[in-house]
Amino acid sequence: MCGSAPDVGAVSYSLGGGLGPLGRRHGWAADHVRRLRLVTADGGVLAVDASSEPDLFWALRGGGGNFGVITELETELVRVEQLYDGGLFLPGECAGDLLAAFGRTTAEPPDALSLSVAFVTFPPVAPEPLRGRFLAHLRVAYLGDPREAEAMLAPLRAVAEPVLDTVRPLGIDEIGTIHADPVAPMAVSCGGAILPTWDEAAVAVLLEEVGPQTPHMLEQRHLGGALARPMDNAVGHRNTAYSVFTSAYPGGAPEVQTAFYRRLAPWSGGRSLYNFTAHPDNTPADASGAFEPAILDRLRTVRKEWDPQDRFRFAVPFSPR
Repeated sequence: MCGSAPDVGAVSYSLGGGLGPLGRRHGWAADHVRRLRLVTADGGVLAVDASSEPDLFWALRGGGGNFGVITELETELVRVEQLYDGGLFLPGECAGDLLAAFGRTTAEPPDALSLSVAFVTFPPVAPEPLRGRFLAHLRVAYLGDPREAEAMLAPLRAVAEPVLDTVRPLGIDEIGTIHADPVAPMAVSCGGAILPTWDEAAVAVLLEEVGPQTPHMLEQRHLGGALARPMDNAVGHRNTAYSVFTSAYPGGAPEVQTAFYRRLAPWSGGRSLYNFTAHPDNTPADASGAFEPAILDRLRTVRKEWDPQDRFRFAVPFSPR
């Protein structure tokens, strides 16, 4: 269960929940973790699974790196027999029509279909035909027959003629080409939020934010499906319908992103997914908004037991420091 950027470290990705392009069919990466080995705050080495230290095992799968240094992680694999994926790059000026079609398509889709859309102005160093253009990048992941996928994509394709179309049968080793995230290390300023439901007023805020001069990428990702199934781990906000993520390369204009999340707060409530918890201005992050109150209380209890002296302060915390 890799993420949209498969070069991201598998351990930190899984500890924070792990949201990948196949999540609507297979759930969170944390749902598949079966055993961990870690160095605890007192220097001990501990193997943890469902039958050994169940509270700690619960917290490690979704609560991030707040409980120890993970030295081993064992996870189950998922079977992928047919993958139809890629991206449609559409003129950014169709944002309103595209998001309307996106909302209709994600209203009652099969779990096999995962969609997200990102709005970005590509830099001058991007390859043609993307170079310097403001585009909407519709990311598509479908586990099944390409003809079924194309039937569901038809309303989205009808919005505008693609500038570039990379949707095709893929090997699992090409899964990173769906989102086509940058792979080179670089400074970045990012932020995240959740949207519990599709709400036209919230979508209007998104549309007001995007444009040729917007100094960051903005992505809306559809969740639900297997991501919403109940599991005995600490992953928060399973029942949310969409996530929103912004990222500026190489880390510029954080105040613009901060202002955007303030405008979105009436719908997001300041909540986010753990792996997407960040403050655009790089002030210390607080992941308390990544969990429902009952999960947050239990995480704090487990953390107090296993790291009372706050040795693992390098992790994104869910308690004030």
